[in-house]
Amino acid sequence: MEHVSTFTTLCGEASLNNFYQLQLFSLSLTSTEFTWCSSLLPNSINNWANIERCFHDRFYIPQPDISVVNLMNTKQTTNESVPDFLERFICMRSKCNTQFQS
Repeated sequence: MEHVSTFTTLCGEASLNNFYQLQLFSLSLTSTEFTWCSSLLPNSINNWANIERCFHDRFYIPQPDISVVNLMNTKQTTNESVPDFLERFICMRSKCNTQFQS
């Protein structure tokens, strides 16, 4: 999902044109994604919404919601540095399904 958003942002005004989006999208892909795109049947994708849906179906893995209980039970692992633990905790907090005030 992030890839498509980044691609659309980088395209700027070209993202307003369905034809340009379709033509440029494969240029933004690497390795596995490019192989997938190259293997699509000719004329099987005819608009931006279609390729976006197919890309998400193939590559998007939804992240599980993090609850407050998950956060409360989060512990630093044995070999994890404090900065690494804090980074992991902050990342988990950003995915928490409860809003926090800073």
